[in-house]
Amino acid sequence: MASYQDPNYPAGSAPQGPGGGQAGQWGPPPVSGPGWVGQPHPGGPGWAGQQGGAPPLGVGQWTEDPAAASGRSAPSSPGQVLALAAGVAGVILTLLALLIPVDGKMPLTEFPAWGMFGLAAAVATVIGVLLTRPGGPAFATPLARGGAGAVGLFWVLIGVPAVPSTNSLLITLAAAGAAAAVWLSGRENA
Repeated sequence: MASYQDPNYPAGSAPQGPGGGQAGQWGPPPVSGPGWVGQPHPGGPGWAGQQGGAPPLGVGQWTEDPAAASGRSAPSSPGQVLALAAGVAGVILTLLALLIPVDGKMPLTEFPAWGMFGLAAAVATVIGVLLTRPGGPAFATPLARGGAGAVGLFWVLIGVPAVPSTNSLLITLAAAGAAAAVWLSGRENA
């Protein structure tokens, strides 16, 4: 196999490649697959000024954690997992409240716009909770809080007037799940 000589470096002065070749030569990457975090590029960002040695962290490094390889962090602490579970429960309970018939009529067909509003709010809460982490996007916490607030509004406008029904109980539990998800995710990242 022919090796690559970077034109930016005189022969013998480029950093050593991951294939174990001599200085200035590049072989194939040592592995490929879902955990491979990028292929080193001679002369690319992070390599300038380095003469041999290991590449900078995150460039051409193998990791066993697929979430780290994709740049996302998976929920790892019990608080994060509980927050996510509460948010998902809120989505499922909202959907059930919209699909269980009341007096022979399905709520989703009776008030479709409000039904979609409540479901979208619950999903927004889960997305916000998923993104809420140290170093996460700045809009994550406001998205989670806004989604939970919108689920609360849905509860006040749709759930409270239908108090004697099972659907009202499900919407109440969905609102509690959304609020718990935001509270748990905020406590975890404070």
